[in-house]
Amino acid sequence: MFAATTNGLFFMPLQNPPPSNADDAIRQIAGYLNFSSGASDPRTLANIDLLCQPSLVTDPLFSQAAWINLGDRIKTALGELEGTSSAFASVEQARMVVRLVWSDLLPAYIDFHRDLLFHQPPEVLINSFFLGRCIEAVLQQGGPWEETDRIVSGAIASLNNCVGYRPVATLENRRCHPYPHEWVAPIPLYIEGVGVASGRYHDVVVRALEILRGTDESILRAAHFDVDLLSELAYDPRAYDFDHPVNRRPNYHFGTWDPHAIDSQGRYRRFLVQQVTLDALQSRVSEASDVPPDQLAEEAAAVLAGTILMASGISGWGPSAHGSTTTLATLCPEIAQFRDEFYDYLLNNMSGPHGERLHAEALVRHQAFGAARQHLNASLAQQRAKQLQHVHLAKLYARMGFPDAAKRQTDVVHVTNARMQSRIDCAMTEGLRALLKGDLATAAEVPAQVMDLVHRGIDCGAMVDPWNIIGFAGNFSRFHGPDSAVHDHRVDELIALMEQLFGYTARVWSEAAAVDDEKCFAILDHQFREAAMWWRQFAAHEVADLEATDPLETYESAKLVAGALRIWHRGGASAGDVKFWAPHAQAFDSPRAYALVIGALLEREDFVASMALLMHWLGNAAEVGLERGNSSFPRIAERWLASLRQTARRGDRSKPGAERPWELVHKFFDFLEANAEEFWHPPHFALGEHSTRKRDWDRELEAVEQGGEDDDESQDLFDAAYENVTYQDTTNDGFEGAVFDEGDGSQDELEAESRRLVEHLSFLTSLARLWVIAADFRSIAHAEAEEQKDSELVRRRIDLMAQWTQQAAHNRAGLLELLEAVQHYRIPTGGADDDSMSTYDRRRMVRDSLIERIIGTAVETSDARRVLTGSLGAEPGGASVAALLMESMSDDDQQVIQMFSALIDGRGEDVKKQFPDVLRAIQTKSLLYIPLARGGDPVKIFTTRLRRRLLTHLLQWLPRQGHLALACQLVETARLMEHHNPVGPGAVTEFDSLFGFGFRSMVQSLVDTVRTWEKSEHDDSGELISLLEKLTETLLGSWLAHSRTLRLSVLETASDGKSWMELVQFIRAYGDPIFTQSFLKLGNIRAILHQGVDNWLQRLMEDPDALAGTPLVEALGDTLPLKKAEQHLEIVFESILDHHSEYRDYNSTTTQSDRGDLIYMFLDFLRLRVRYDRIAWNLRPVMWAHEILVRSGFDSAAAAWRRSLAERIGAEAELYLQKLQELQNKYAMRMPTVADRISERFIQPMTIDRMRALIKLAMNDADKQQYSHAFDLLDQEAELMTRNPAGSGLDLPVWLASLEEEVDNVIAQRESDEVDDRKLISIAATFPSAEELIEQLELANRQGRRLPHME
Repeated sequence: MFAATTNGLFFMPLQNPPPSNADDAIRQIAGYLNFSSGASDPRTLANIDLLCQPSLVTDPLFSQAAWINLGDRIKTALGELEGTSSAFASVEQARMVVRLVWSDLLPAYIDFHRDLLFHQPPEVLINSFFLGRCIEAVLQQGGPWEETDRIVSGAIASLNNCVGYRPVATLENRRCHPYPHEWVAPIPLYIEGVGVASGRYHDVVVRALEILRGTDESILRAAHFDVDLLSELAYDPRAYDFDHPVNRRPNYHFGTWDPHAIDSQGRYRRFLVQQVTLDALQSRVSEASDVPPDQLAEEAAAVLAGTILMASGISGWGPSAHGSTTTLATLCPEIAQFRDEFYDYLLNNMSGPHGERLHAEALVRHQAFGAARQHLNASLAQQRAKQLQHVHLAKLYARMGFPDAAKRQTDVVHVTNARMQSRIDCAMTEGLRALLKGDLATAAEVPAQVMDLVHRGIDCGAMVDPWNIIGFAGNFSRFHGPDSAVHDHRVDELIALMEQLFGYTARVWSEAAAVDDEKCFAILDHQFREAAMWWRQFAAHEVADLEATDPLETYESAKLVAGALRIWHRGGASAGDVKFWAPHAQAFDSPRAYALVIGALLEREDFVASMALLMHWLGNAAEVGLERGNSSFPRIAERWLASLRQTARRGDRSKPGAERPWELVHKFFDFLEANAEEFWHPPHFALGEHSTRKRDWDRELEAVEQGGEDDDESQDLFDAAYENVTYQDTTNDGFEGAVFDEGDGSQDELEAESRRLVEHLSFLTSLARLWVIAADFRSIAHAEAEEQKDSELVRRRIDLMAQWTQQAAHNRAGLLELLEAVQHYRIPTGGADDDSMSTYDRRRMVRDSLIERIIGTAVETSDARRVLTGSLGAEPGGASVAALLMESMSDDDQQVIQMFSALIDGRGEDVKKQFPDVLRAIQTKSLLYIPLARGGDPVKIFTTRLRRRLLTHLLQWLPRQGHLALACQLVETARLMEHHNPVGPGAVTEFDSLFGFGFRSMVQSLVDTVRTWEKSEHDDSGELISLLEKLTETLLGSWLAHSRTLRLSVLETASDGKSWMELVQFIRAYGDPIFTQSFLKLGNIRAILHQGVDNWLQRLMEDPDALAGTPLVEALGDTLPLKKAEQHLEIVFESILDHHSEYRDYNSTTTQSDRGDLIYMFLDFLRLRVRYDRIAWNLRPVMWAHEILVRSGFDSAAAAWRRSLAERIGAEAELYLQKLQELQNKYAMRMPTVADRISERFIQPMTIDRMRALIKLAMNDADKQQYSHAFDLLDQEAELMTRNPAGSGLDLPVWLASLEEEVDNVIAQRESDEVDDRKLISIAATFPSAEELIEQLELANRQGRRLPHME
């Protein structure tokens, strides 16, 4: 029998037990307590709920909780009832059960789940039905009732009967299962035969169940939902972790059938909903609105019912509901279909004012109940964004050294994993701080604290079950079948955590050994071994796709190092004693062992012993490898050389090796070459053929430069190397030219070869950087020659640098041949289906990634060749050697190298004289290239990036030596190089990064120069602002001229009304289903664009496969011209690729994303975003100037700069906010990522600059354990940022990513882990006077973009 509400929504009323009065209810409960053995009794549960209702009227957080009041009432009633009848002659069992439940079980249960449910106040967690379940659980244990421990532990085990969807690994020698603290008691909202529990969710649950009872049977059947089989509806009390991989299981955030509540017929009987979904639905009902509350409540109930059906469709009615052929790909469309049928069914059965409003709303939002559904999606997205931001901020604060602030952030989001991780980060940060202060005892306590937190995190399910690592190969199964598996990022997090812990323990252990602290040494030895043995059993290091090291190997390495250091401290060796380390080094069997001991020696500036161990490592590279994790030979070798340079510049000759630093450098490179063996030369590509023809690469590259993109002669030079290899272009992979026949090998062999080559390339890259650092020992070598009265030292240095230069030329040639071999490795394209495109995309990315590494190494090597030659030209007596080396180089290289020499030597007048010649040499060259993804030529990409490196050097060095006017001219020259030397459609510009680098260098030079004028400490910003405005105005012309030629997004091609309407019409006609998320996967889009949309369309016409019968396929080549389809598809595909974060936002927060023919709404938001980005792009120089001001401590000048921009741009910002509001109203969508971007009002980057500048100051305060005003300011700004979470929680907001980057930079600087690219070679700074600086700026301003030498 159906009944109708006043709004016309039909439902089936629930049948509940007849109500009791309070006196009858308390008497019945007392009788149950006194005589029951724990069987569930609907009347008892109903009476408990009845007696709890009065207490629910008040806020449970500010009054005595309902369950406490009920306990008091029962105790009183038992006293009154005792002896009044034969039934209550004795109430001893009831009295004992009350004590056990209220005084023992409930506190024990909360303590049992102190990690998992720490966020739940008992007043909220314990509702009437849960209290009833607790009573049943105690009674089921039976007497004697004095055995409290037995009864309580048994009751907790009985209550904890739910873990949700939790894949369990099946291993040969171990039976895996969820851990005890993972199991939890769901909180019942509805129990069959009882009804719905009183409380804040009562009304929405009652109405949702009534709607489900009245829903068409065919819809319920499609959703695998039978209301009559619903024994219990409960919510999961655990904090919902949006970052958990289970969220990639469709609709899991809406709920699931409990897989552990199955009847004898194999059907699920308990349905679990997520509390976060209930709260999101309730929030719309309680918000102030013009819509009557009862209508909002009905809509919330309707959406709750709809989400239950969607979640049920994934789970199925039981374990056997879905057959082996059912996949998520086939299931999701079916769910979308019955979901739409359900909402349409409800809407069509509505009448009255509510029905009329919803029908009108559906026309606007294109879906029934669209407002309520979008509100739910938006609320969940906001919660996801809130979690993301607070969790990352907590990690940030922990790493900075502010544990209390970190805890405040994790307390906001309630996620157990975040809380655990934050506490671990805090512990390690505090431990490292203690270590730096020499407090070994405190530092040694940290590993045990961390392991305790790890075990607790795993036991309660906050961290991944380590057995799943090998059981699922680091993946998470969302559904049955291998195709449903996704990578489980929690595995990476746990591996990284254990690696971090082992690294920390090894460091503290080494320090304990070095100071011979026996107690700490023994403690750390025990802790390390225990942790390593525990971790090793999970075999993460044996899973091929995971970056994990063998923990036992790590322990043994650390033990060897610690033992050696302890002997070293006890007098076994003096500083610089190489012989002492020889027998110990023989036992080192991993990169970590070498890195640990070398790092310890470098901290003590023992350059002789550390060099010897470096060479021993390199000599054993074939056995131990050069890199594993953070232990890297190239990185530590660069650190060794840079540290020696720093020590030598201090004039400290007391350290081993520092007494004659250049001679040690000479030995270092001799040993390096002798031990490197095959690493000293470029590798060959094992999957291709090696050409033995001698190549003149200087001539060939010059031919490329002169010939342009389509020059046949230059192309023949490359093809000549493969003249015996025939090729027919059937791959359509974007590359033209000869290829190898065997290039169609498996992805595994390509990945294996890529890994082999990458280690080799890392060495060669580092070798080039080492040469440049060594060239920077110029003044050190000269001083050493004078001190040692060694007249031949400089000559030996010149000869050595000449050898390096020649080796660099040899290495470059080999790298370019390797580049061509990999370029011609053929990747089959396959078909137009998803699997073929995904496979093609993965293999192409492996190959292209390798090509990028080769290009990077070739650029580093070629650049080192130029810098070395320039350094030779700056050496006394080195000019003739440099001239000889330059004979084989191109004319423009020769001009540039001469200028390098002048800059290195500080010959300012020579720089000015040579500058026009340099401009003439490079002005006809291009700074554009076609990227690999569009079929670009790797060799041409190499030449362009090498030229960019040249300009980068000049734009760094010219301002540093006071040549601001020349730097301004160089910027404009770079712009004209792009403008006058195009390379074709799809080219990538390098000017924006060059301009940014050069402009920052000039602003920094200007700020540093002004600082030298200031004699007082006050911040006199007036003169600085005036000079900065002149510089910015001068360069802004070049920037804006470049901006006008730049396409920021493909959507700019659809900016006019006509082209936009054509695109909209195409989408409306052919968009469904091709523009839905099931097809628009990132791999599909990349593969289509790389192979060419036209090629893909041709294959689609031949074999439509899954797209057969779609409007697009049916119309192609008939009513829809192929060229027109290609044009519009390219716009859509490229837009999604360029704005993938926004596309994910669109899919997760809107209901329109289900329909491909509505994607134009999303694109319209993007068009607004692109227009906003265009203005923001034009303002970049202003932002960069502000960044330099705040980092340089000119706070007053920075504040004035901010005010000026805010005044100028305020009106424009308001206009964009109005346009955003219009789009949101027009399409009934919010699009958080777009809205947040436009809400920045163009000035938020300046706020981020201020925040970044505070980080180093705050971390310094934390190190000193003193109050930090800088941190207070940072925290205040962060609080404002997090008040309204940005985005939809799928990507880290820009401001937070910037702060994390800054923390990483500060930590890297402190640990001297990497050598800054800008500090490989030093250029002496020159500070012009105020008059000279003003004269230069006026000269640059007069020239503007009119450069006579460019005519």
